[in-house]
Amino acid sequence: TRPHPGAQSATANLAMGPALAVIDRIRDAVRKPSEGKR
Repeated sequence: TRPHPGAQSATANLAMGPALAVIDRIRDAVRKPSEGKR
């Protein structure tokens, strides 16, 4: 996972963390198959 610049405070990061983690995993899952085709 990586910090998101949109969430400035630690509290906001903790509140949004789980939802953003799911989004990051979806993005990674979409990118990985396309990287293998290069």
